[in-house]
Amino acid sequence: MNTGIWCLVTLTLGIAGMPVRAAVPIPQDTIHKIDLNTALSITRSHYPAIKAKAALTEAAKSDVSVARMEYLPQLIVQDQYLYASTNNVQGAAYSNGGTTLSVTGGTRDHNVYQGVWTSYATMLIDWKFFNFGKVKANVQVAEQAQQKSRLEYENEIFRQQVKVADAYLLLIAMQQFVGVQQQNLERAEMFRSAILANTLSGLRPGVDSSLANAEVAKARLMLQQAVQEAKVQELRLSENMGLPQQALEIDTAGLTNTLPALGAAPDAVDSLHAPFIRYYKSMIDLQESKASATKRTVYPSLSFLSAGWARGSGIDNITGHLNSAIWEGIQPRALNYMVGVAFRWNILSVPLVKRQYNSELQRVAYAKELYNEATLKTNTQLATAKLQLTTALQQLEQAPLQYDAALQAYKQSQARYRSGLSTMPELYQALYTLNRATADQLTAYNNVWRAVLLQSAAAGDLSLFTKLLRN
Repeated sequence: MNTGIWCLVTLTLGIAGMPVRAAVPIPQDTIHKIDLNTALSITRSHYPAIKAKAALTEAAKSDVSVARMEYLPQLIVQDQYLYASTNNVQGAAYSNGGTTLSVTGGTRDHNVYQGVWTSYATMLIDWKFFNFGKVKANVQVAEQAQQKSRLEYENEIFRQQVKVADAYLLLIAMQQFVGVQQQNLERAEMFRSAILANTLSGLRPGVDSSLANAEVAKARLMLQQAVQEAKVQELRLSENMGLPQQALEIDTAGLTNTLPALGAAPDAVDSLHAPFIRYYKSMIDLQESKASATKRTVYPSLSFLSAGWARGSGIDNITGHLNSAIWEGIQPRALNYMVGVAFRWNILSVPLVKRQYNSELQRVAYAKELYNEATLKTNTQLATAKLQLTTALQQLEQAPLQYDAALQAYKQSQARYRSGLSTMPELYQALYTLNRATADQLTAYNNVWRAVLLQSAAAGDLSLFTKLLRN
């Protein structure tokens, strides 16, 4: 890219240092013209990352319901029917985590491998009615996780809508740049026609016609490049809105050659409303609730127990006779019940929980420092945005002066060339200057709008920008 093209593209992109994002073009007969508010609304409902965060928010909401169900007692019911031999010896046995089968039946001097049917049915109610707030702490963890997911969702909407608004404004600037290059091509072609007539009549040297042809070709290349940049910008806008490649016709009314009604800029980021600050604050709250829940796991619990069970067997209790008939074995013959309270406490878990709690405290400290970093960066960004807005307003004041001066210089250079007092390169240098001044004047208003958007984004309140838009 030569120096002239680079200068024009750079000026069109707006204030130095402002983020560049953009959009996508498509057959413009397939979609109605959309304004910026509509584009923001489409983004909220279509962008995949936003919908993904919404799904996580719903999942976190369900997790809260799951955590609250820990308040309910356990009700365990089981019924079994077995056919087995009944050989047994006296002595103890350890279940080894339930992998050892229970042994029933009387002791004998020899093994009898005849099988009998047995049955065993139980119902157990286990209600941890007092656990020193452990269940409540787990519910709070789930609620804080839900809050974090919700704020992450809102922050994703905010971030993506800022991208879309910036891409929308930048697309306007690129479309204006296309118009500038179209005017530049028309001027170059008009000059070439006049110069060709003069060279054919012998009033100008032939080299001037060659230079005129070269300048027309250069102007046509610059126009083609500007059109390409605008289409790439349109592609990016469509992508940021969450739309497939389709026609976008943006509404530029109220955003070109007009100034927003600027009010007092915020002095600092509002931590109570800024989505990204609230998100980092939710990280602190979540880690603190996890630390509290971890600390409470060391406490014991009191459980209310209630149970009933029935047993059937094919072994006669008095004679020890073995009856292999199914019904004789599975019909209940012994019924029992139980009611009581159980105290449970893993005393040796205290050192482990203490270390887990210390780890959670370090995670709380980590979340707090992330919050401090976010606050520091956003306040710096807000101050930078104010400076950029001031610069944009100053550029807006100077742009008409620059254009008028460039236009006068162009007219004077044109008159000097016609009278034979200047050369073709001098004339085209004046044309470049006019071309650049035209681009500056067209994009000066756009730069102010983008600076206001940047200020709103840094403050964490997009309404500071959207309330300035035409309804």
